[in-house]
Amino acid sequence: MPTEVQAESMPGRTREEDALLARVNRVICDLDLTPDDIGEIAQGLKKELNQALHTGQSSQIPSFVSCVPAGSELGTYLAVDLGGTNCRVSLVHLKGDSTFSMRQTKCTIPKSHMVNASHVPLFDFIAENIARLLADDETHRTDSTSARNDANAAPEILKLGFTFSFTFANQTLGSGTMLQWDKADAVGRDPVQMLQEAIDRLSLPVDVVAIISDSVGSLMARSYTSSIASDTLLAAIFGTGTNAAYFEHRANIHKVPLAPAERKDGVMIMNTEWGAWADSGHNALKFQTAYDRTLDQQSSNPGKQLLEKCISGLYLGEVVRLIIVEILGHGLFTMRPAGPFSAVYNPYAVDTILLSHLASDQEEGLSLSREAIAEHFGVSNVSYSDACAVRSIAAGVVKRSAFLAGAAMGAIILQSGRLPTSYLEFPCKDSTTLGMQEMHEHDSQGLKQSDMQIKNQRLTCVIGGILGNVAHTICALFGRPFPFLWTGMLAPRRPPLPAKLKTQKSIDIGIEGSLAEAYPGFEDHLRKALRDVPGIGVDGESCINIGVSRDGPILGAALAAHSAAVSE
Repeated sequence: MPTEVQAESMPGRTREEDALLARVNRVICDLDLTPDDIGEIAQGLKKELNQALHTGQSSQIPSFVSCVPAGSELGTYLAVDLGGTNCRVSLVHLKGDSTFSMRQTKCTIPKSHMVNASHVPLFDFIAENIARLLADDETHRTDSTSARNDANAAPEILKLGFTFSFTFANQTLGSGTMLQWDKADAVGRDPVQMLQEAIDRLSLPVDVVAIISDSVGSLMARSYTSSIASDTLLAAIFGTGTNAAYFEHRANIHKVPLAPAERKDGVMIMNTEWGAWADSGHNALKFQTAYDRTLDQQSSNPGKQLLEKCISGLYLGEVVRLIIVEILGHGLFTMRPAGPFSAVYNPYAVDTILLSHLASDQEEGLSLSREAIAEHFGVSNVSYSDACAVRSIAAGVVKRSAFLAGAAMGAIILQSGRLPTSYLEFPCKDSTTLGMQEMHEHDSQGLKQSDMQIKNQRLTCVIGGILGNVAHTICALFGRPFPFLWTGMLAPRRPPLPAKLKTQKSIDIGIEGSLAEAYPGFEDHLRKALRDVPGIGVDGESCINIGVSRDGPILGAALAAHSAAVSE
């Protein structure tokens, strides 16, 4: 596996540098995922995905959003995005042409509100910011006569969508239940109701009508703004944390009681909480290293969120730090910590910003990387070989993160059945029905084939599959391959991919977050992993469009409010 620590990059290496090079290469090898690994992980995650659609697990949470934004939505809505540090309140105008405008306020949440055992100060703070935004807006100015409950006034009631980044479960699109929080008086209550009560205390003309997660918001935002002709399937967040949301057929969602008519048709957005998809442990064995197991054991939730701990930015820097501490212990680096309290010994001291800086450094002698390593790790005497080693370790950790993310995305793509070329990668017996069905579905798009052609292709596929099985048997009997058995008519033939389909983007995916947007080559690694997933392959990956989903939590909250309003 190529790394940045190469013999030719360090001419005249010393014995110590040779030892460092060898150790780093072993680390990189441990982190590496082969195409077979990626394929197995994707299939395992797909199994976990399906199991969570049937059970009450903490992943695959229904959002109760069933309207797919098309870009034609119109109206003005309030949106609130509440995170762990900041709160954004926006007035969003949907223009109906996949564009929008907004006015917003963003403020840091006072620490006294976040650590308060009561939810009331925090929700009052949100309501005060809503009032401030409305007071500044010319068309929705509040005053003493526009009280919400004043029968003599008829102000326009604004619908509000709420993106809530804490642990809750939707009961409907417009209600939820707090599952856990450090505010004990809020657990078991509805965040929508708590926000509405704070708004009513200020007599604001606002109705809270929808509550969603940030990943659901990103998916709705991408679906609204995407200019790609194909429908958006999923959106994923790769920042401090990681999560994804996607459109699932309602017929497959068994953990929600739906009427037969509701279950028969349509889709619903699922909040995957995919960081927990590998918590059964079986899949984790395929990608965890000794460093990951150490990180997990030292975390506040051992055995939980195992996939997230190998993907999200919060943990990637810590994995890098653990590796560097081990190599420092072997005395292989030239650099030296300033002392026992140096940052390199401080858990979670390494931010993903450093990883992006290291990957972006094009300076001769890696001067920028050496300065950044010295500053972030609290070390001195950082040599060129040290910088090469740390860069390679960081690159290997991030590459694995992207590969695992690609495998998880691949699981969703396979689950969706949207990829018209997916049958090309499956055994012939599985592809016949699916492949021909997809061919028929594309007839209406001008990709017509005659019934006789399709029948001939099906017959060829079946015969080829039989002869292929005979070939396998002969090879097994004689203990060696016979090349002639894998050529010409004896090889299973699948229907050729129409030329138009090869360039058609069948699936649109939105991504956002610091890793996705700032780390060089992250999308390339995602795509490499998708190509390695059986059922997607090279042809399938070429049909996938990936783009950045911007302003997801805010725009998504406004779109959720629109969805709730039109369904009233």
